[in-house]
Amino acid sequence: MLDRGTTLSRTWAWPGFFTRSVLFFLCLKFIYILLGLLWQGNNDWLSVFHRNDSSWYALIAENGYPTVPPQPGTESEFAFFPLYPALVSIFMPLLGTFHQAAFAFSLLTGLLLITLCFRLLRQLEWSDREIFRFLALYQLLPFHHFHHVFYSEQLFLLILAGIMLSLEQRSTALLFALSALLALTRPTGLIYAATLPLLYLPNFNVPAFIDWVRRCWPLMGAPFGIFLWTGYLKLHCGDALAFSHAQSGWNRKYCWPWESLFNDGNTAIILISIYAVLILITALTMFRRSGFGVILFHGINLLFPLSTGQVISYPRYTSANLPLFLRLRSFLEAPYFPWILALAATLHLFIYYAWVMNLPIWSY
Repeated sequence: MLDRGTTLSRTWAWPGFFTRSVLFFLCLKFIYILLGLLWQGNNDWLSVFHRNDSSWYALIAENGYPTVPPQPGTESEFAFFPLYPALVSIFMPLLGTFHQAAFAFSLLTGLLLITLCFRLLRQLEWSDREIFRFLALYQLLPFHHFHHVFYSEQLFLLILAGIMLSLEQRSTALLFALSALLALTRPTGLIYAATLPLLYLPNFNVPAFIDWVRRCWPLMGAPFGIFLWTGYLKLHCGDALAFSHAQSGWNRKYCWPWESLFNDGNTAIILISIYAVLILITALTMFRRSGFGVILFHGINLLFPLSTGQVISYPRYTSANLPLFLRLRSFLEAPYFPWILALAATLHLFIYYAWVMNLPIWSY
């Protein structure tokens, strides 16, 4: 049973922490809409979730991918992976428009994510109170409004949580399938699938190593998913690596991670570079005494997004790093937790305001 209410009388029970998590999620969604209407000054209540890259997802959901490969230096739909727009398009015949379908899909994935987090974290021996507090804090962290807008972050996080639960439960077939889907959601899906085994790295003895391989080999579903995607692209437009070639349209190129930081006088670049440095310092503090595998996992997944030459998307990449944010558990029962939540909510609200009003931080 997911919900465990507390009976206060013979006729009424205080909702359990699962129900509270659902209500918190729905209330936050309502607040986003309400503030969007107030700040934008128009009646299009869904437009607040439709910014920047969501327009590309809308093009893919409505028209599919082009039949010609991307041209060097030109922005193209091929830079965006197919799973999110494909799933949203399933809802479009019923709901009519991309906006309505994407909103319905965000509600569905949000509720599924709450359900899955309760199952996963209970498996990891978290209390329901800790899970509720974690989900509330996670959603209120700065930049995490990305998990409510028409982007693929929430879907990515949902699949990643499913993969982590499958690793705990050793569900081989499900783990293989989810790994393939993760790789079809965002380019970093392949990186996560390749590095998640590091979190389970055993002591170096033969029986433990064999058990580790048996647990983690289904993550090979990720390269299988990329293989299917490249095969489709070859048949569709003649360029199996169109998703990689399209990155030049956003001036992405591989470089040393530190080369992406403060490489422009743009306000957004400066602020998000500061954010990236703070994340790296925090991670170094939290994981300095962890095992080699854990340190390597977080090192790769925190530095690799910076190696693309663009820091602007760094908050989006890190917002879906569930293993990183699970370390917040140490703060969930602290007496100062309400102050942490209040500070996070204040910063979150400011950044959401910048998103809604298209302030210079979002000039990209």
